[in-house]
Amino acid sequence: MKYVIILFLLFLNSCKSDLKIQVRETDNYFLAKDIYKGKTFDIFILDKPFMFFNVDYEFNDFTDKEKIEIIENLLRLKGDQRILSRPVIGYNSEISQLYTGNEQKISIQVEALFLINQIYLGEDFKNYSPYPVILDMKNNETQTLQGAIIDSAYMSYMNWFQEVKRMGIKESKEKEIFPLDNSGLRWYK
Repeated sequence: MKYVIILFLLFLNSCKSDLKIQVRETDNYFLAKDIYKGKTFDIFILDKPFMFFNVDYEFNDFTDKEKIEIIENLLRLKGDQRILSRPVIGYNSEISQLYTGNEQKISIQVEALFLINQIYLGEDFKNYSPYPVILDMKNNETQTLQGAIIDSAYMSYMNWFQEVKRMGIKESKEKEIFPLDNSGLRWYK
């Protein structure tokens, strides 16, 4: 039986380490790599340099056990403030793809949460999180890079993940348990 193997390789540089994920023993690696001279980064399939590890990638082929392992390792990107190479855009074709808020850049740590939504919810992630922007509902403030809102989101995701690990993905989805439940946060819509 093949297990999901998640590898984190440390590279000696002034930034955080690049992320390599091997999803299965026979699959390709994914890499959070430098796109433009240490200024922007993205998560790619290593041997397909133009294939982003985002909405272009299908997560349906993975078992729930594999999805849990991938989510667990994506949560380790908390604190990675490197800038993603893509701007903030909408992923739900039923609403505008143009984001009109102040934030124009996304950090790797926020992209990791956004990817977790895709892994957990499949196509339904587009309704749950149409934009990779987190909103504090109390003060109507948004963040995409770093700060207290992102830290709170990670805490909520980590608590949610413990519940998902205990119950399993299928049962969690049936009970409509979502990562930002009861956190005072939501994804911008």
